[in-house]
Amino acid sequence: MKAMRKIKKYILSAILTLGVLAVNAQQPGKVTRTWFTNPDVKIETPAFSGGHYYTSFKKMSKYLETEQAQHPQLIKIETVGKTQRGRDIKLVTVSNGKMSDSKIKVLYTGCVHGNEHAGTEGLMWFIHQLANDNTVGKLLDNIDFYIMPMVNVDGSEADSRYTNNGTDPNRDQTRLSTPEVECMHSVATRVMPHIFVDFHEFKPLRTAYDDISDRIISNPNDFMFLYSSNPNVYPGLTEMIEGKFMSEAKKMAEKWGLTNRTYFTTKTQGDKTVMNVGGQSSRSSSNIMALRGSISLLMEIRGIGMGKTSYLRRVNTVYQLALSYANTASTNKAEVLKVCAEALRQQRPIATEYKVPTTKGEPFEFIDLLRNEKVTINVDANHARELTVTKQVERPKAYVISAEASLAIDLVKKFGIRYEVIGAQKPAGNMSVEAYKVKSTRTQKAEVLGVHPLSVSVECYNANIDIPKGSIIVPMDQPLATLAAILIEPECSNGFVNFRVIDAKAGQTLPIYRIKK
Repeated sequence: MKAMRKIKKYILSAILTLGVLAVNAQQPGKVTRTWFTNPDVKIETPAFSGGHYYTSFKKMSKYLETEQAQHPQLIKIETVGKTQRGRDIKLVTVSNGKMSDSKIKVLYTGCVHGNEHAGTEGLMWFIHQLANDNTVGKLLDNIDFYIMPMVNVDGSEADSRYTNNGTDPNRDQTRLSTPEVECMHSVATRVMPHIFVDFHEFKPLRTAYDDISDRIISNPNDFMFLYSSNPNVYPGLTEMIEGKFMSEAKKMAEKWGLTNRTYFTTKTQGDKTVMNVGGQSSRSSSNIMALRGSISLLMEIRGIGMGKTSYLRRVNTVYQLALSYANTASTNKAEVLKVCAEALRQQRPIATEYKVPTTKGEPFEFIDLLRNEKVTINVDANHARELTVTKQVERPKAYVISAEASLAIDLVKKFGIRYEVIGAQKPAGNMSVEAYKVKSTRTQKAEVLGVHPLSVSVECYNANIDIPKGSIIVPMDQPLATLAAILIEPECSNGFVNFRVIDAKAGQTLPIYRIKK
């Protein structure tokens, strides 16, 4: 068995490096012809009118400016930030101008990872159709659209996943260390979207698959759903996704012959490879935006490493998903507005620890690339949706962040969380609080964004503290209270302490406090 694995690994390495099965090793020609043919549609974005297979920033800008010039009453383009190389990050607003509190706000983003271009292309076409197709344009009676087609412009121009300084933007949703991700959250704070969808792409053929099969196998899906499974996300949002948005998207997929399922990816667990199904990490856009109170999804489209292969199919998939979610939102307008309002008012305890169960031998479907046939392989799987909370704390009346934790205070501002400055809005002085004392710490071996995350165990005790001028109070009677709590509570994963925004050592009292209700 080990010898077979070595041979198979050698063949797979040759496929990935030399493309021995086809010009594009990720999806050989016979696989494309059998499972992933292009649809009979016409999409008139720059990539389909010659030249490079994906649209450059310059051509995207010209395309959008042309659309705006033709439909000035519907389309507004503005620069909402600058990339690390000084390029404009654009926000396109599409609205019929009838602004109303009863309208749904939809925020779509593309190309957060710079080498995932189908999102940009599909969203450009969606903007075009909103302005030019009367049937699609009827959505504007119920919805205002806010679209960022190319968030990571520098990465897109370099055809690289990362921002200019080598940061993975979808791991930066806690620290906001890049202007690109900071810009996303600035827009989210301003818009307060009811619906958020982030369009990504995935690599079908992964070297990690050699740990689960002796065959050369590929992910068979056109797209996969990754949505909010963090335990602090308001349950009604997730139920709405599963009961309305995913079910309608699956109907659309059946019409177009698109294979789909909940997102899965490989993970090393002990001495074996398992599948992680779904996701609960708040450093991912789908969860962090759900913690802002949005019906939130990250859509993974088949595509990384495939170049022009099936590009029309992939771009059409983005467009059809954007259209499906907008139609579902419009049809269920009252329910969408209601559940999002409830999410912003939720008063549930804050889950600080949880565990994800492992299901033994779950069947996963793949494509055998050599035989060009679908196969089912049983793999142990961790389901984020089935996690159980093992520890939680009651919501306080407010949090206090001491002036010495200046980086945390700066991030509270960047996230758009409401706060009051002690010494300005609130007088400085002695305050009765609950303080956190660190009992123990554990450093994560794996590095994330140049940081080894730190897990802590704390105990709370009552104290009277002289709070210095420049500290802030974060009240919990605000729309972003849940987001604030998971960032500030020290035992929450991916929060300020976990990501070393706030230093923590065993025996130390942390510079953050709780004010009891």
